[in-house]
Amino acid sequence: MGTAVLAVAELLARLSKVKQTRRDTWVAICPAHDDTRPSLAIRALADGRTLLCCPARQCDVEDIVGAVGLQVSELFPERTPSSHYPPVRSRWPAADLLKLAGQEAMLAGIAALMLVNDAPVSDQDRQRNVDAASRLLRIADEAA
Repeated sequence: MGTAVLAVAELLARLSKVKQTRRDTWVAICPAHDDTRPSLAIRALADGRTLLCCPARQCDVEDIVGAVGLQVSELFPERTPSSHYPPVRSRWPAADLLKLAGQEAMLAGIAALMLVNDAPVSDQDRQRNVDAASRLLRIADEAA
């Protein structure tokens, strides 16, 4: 088993209410704030890096990993002078990625406005926003 899988497995073992949403993608309770529903998006990249995003409160990655007793450096594989991240060509046209990112960002913006205005947010709307954040992470990864 490679170090990337072990790092992700170690992180996931320290989180609550972990749910796999896609291959190499999960959501969980964010340990950096008083979370009641999974809002932390976790993504394991093929090169061994682990990405985290808490769209609910925009928690700092340092706070998230610190809350479970890890360090940010543990989310990334050790690099040697000869190692590099190979370029990955997206299988999606840039225009399609931008269109999808715009739609998901609009949903995230609407959710943010609802929160700022103390409007009630249903469980379905909350889950849709978590899904939007997960898709935005996938879009960013695909575009990279």
